[in-house]
Amino acid sequence: MKAESERKMALAEHIDDLRRRLIRAVAGLAVGVIVAFIFTKSILAMLFYPLAAGSAGQPPSVYYSSLPQAVTTYFTVALVAGCIIASPYILYQLWMFIGAGLYPKERRVLGKFFLPAVGLFLLGVAFFFVLISPLIVRYLMLFGQTAFPTPEVPSWMHWMTRLVEHTGEHGVVTSQPVAEAAGVRPWLSLNDYISFICMVSLVFGLAFEMPLVVILLVRVGILKREKLKKFRKYVFFCIVVLAAIISPTPDVMTMMAMALPMYLLYEVGLALAKPPPPKPSDEIVVSAHEPPS
Repeated sequence: MKAESERKMALAEHIDDLRRRLIRAVAGLAVGVIVAFIFTKSILAMLFYPLAAGSAGQPPSVYYSSLPQAVTTYFTVALVAGCIIASPYILYQLWMFIGAGLYPKERRVLGKFFLPAVGLFLLGVAFFFVLISPLIVRYLMLFGQTAFPTPEVPSWMHWMTRLVEHTGEHGVVTSQPVAEAAGVRPWLSLNDYISFICMVSLVFGLAFEMPLVVILLVRVGILKREKLKKFRKYVFFCIVVLAAIISPTPDVMTMMAMALPMYLLYEVGLALAKPPPPKPSDEIVVSAHEPPS
């Protein structure tokens, strides 16, 4: 009976702690959203930087396809930005709740990865925005304008053009042009553009966690450093395949812009990875087989 009552008390304490952490996380989220609403125009200007830089200062027009779309996109950007602003505090509350059920050694090990994980994620997002995003936007815009041929009449069909012009003179069909100019031009949707930039920046931020993944896998003994060094070319192939899967676009440039930094970060993680410390039982066995001095 005593053990059962102690378990009920422990469960009640965990539920009460969870409630407190959730209230604090929601309050932090509300503060982050309010701050984001104040700076939403600056955030939108930052999101349009890749388009302006990728088009050499002459960006194409961005359209919204329905009347509510501009409003919903504006508020969605503010909400997402608020979540990002409040995410360190929310993650801290989550860590305080989870860490209470861990052993001190486990808390120390996982605590060492928290700040580097946040820093690498922000570094990946900044790397995409500053260096990669203008190149990707320019490549995609030029690809759309150069890969598709300009609509024109083949030489062996010029007789049809003359027939259209002749019938147009007699009022059968109009001979006026049906478009202002020929060619394939970008028609960018506001919602699609912002979703694309946010999605790719998120993927780059997650991709920059590669060193921590390698260090953690080697540290806990799941993978060995020597084997990872030996199978470098296979690892590079797997990273390219992974970049092709998680990349939001199927173009080669986006895939390689993600795969090359991931592989370099893999090498960084491999250089910093340390094998797990020997178990006390292993030391005892080794010392037992040592010859007496």
